[in-house]
Amino acid sequence: MADPMTLGMMGLMGVGTGLQVAGQLGQADTYSRLADIDTQAVNEQGDLAKMAGFEQAKEIRKEGNQLLHDQTATVASGGLVANTGSALLVANETARNIELDALTSEYEGLKEKKLSDRQAAMIQYDKRLTKRQASMNAVGTVLSGVMGGAKIFAGGMSAGGGK
Repeated sequence: MADPMTLGMMGLMGVGTGLQVAGQLGQADTYSRLADIDTQAVNEQGDLAKMAGFEQAKEIRKEGNQLLHDQTATVASGGLVANTGSALLVANETARNIELDALTSEYEGLKEKKLSDRQAAMIQYDKRLTKRQASMNAVGTVLSGVMGGAKIFAGGMSAGGGK
């Protein structure tokens, strides 16, 4: 039987190992919660960018329609027919430019959403890697603690003469 000093040292080693494991797993859990918060924030940012793109496109179309109406009124006030000839060409070109600007705005919002989705996926991937690494570190700590305890026990047994 091991002497009380050896048993005490083994007990302290076990407590120390347990605290290390608890700290490693606690850190991983905290990181995991922060990663979830970051993911949510990135997703919200992407959703807002997407909505802003569509809202801006709606505003571009609204202002563009007003511009077309103003052009038509200006042409008509000059005594020309607004839906023929060069007046019609100008109106068509204006309408194309308005729609191109609106579609560009929508595209930018969708692109920002896609980028934020990818960033969120990377955060979650990093979270999984961190949790896996913490688990492996905890197992390593337990094994080191067991080996250290075995050394203490073996040393105590040989010092005590193996009573």
